[in-house]
Amino acid sequence: MAETTTAKRPEAAFPSDRVLTLPMVQQVVPYSPLHLRRMWEGGKFPKPFKLGVNRLAWMESTINKWVQDRIDEQAAPDPDQQERSAKGVRAAREARARKGRAETELGSKRTGSNTLGLPHLSVAKREDIAR
Repeated sequence: MAETTTAKRPEAAFPSDRVLTLPMVQQVVPYSPLHLRRMWEGGKFPKPFKLGVNRLAWMESTINKWVQDRIDEQAAPDPDQQERSAKGVRAAREARARKGRAETELGSKRTGSNTLGLPHLSVAKREDIAR
């Protein structure tokens, strides 16, 4: 019996990967083209490659990995960031409390008398005096 061997088909470079154009990327990552450009120029988003003179593209796997990295960052936040956040929240609370105390003190000074040193009169008392 003769053994037959079949030639294997060469695997594609990206078997399950698609090439995504800018509008397709924007469906996955809802940022404006300008914001995406700023991000990739700043190293915060994968850089595209040129398909032609006026066409940029990304590999789908690259975009999916970038999105997954953002999800993973939020799932396991940096402990130093949590500490800085907690300090920021405490500082904001203290600032609001100081502002509230200052307004309360100011309010009590305002209700005492007017600039002439005369007691404040309500509208009803003013009408009674006028009669």
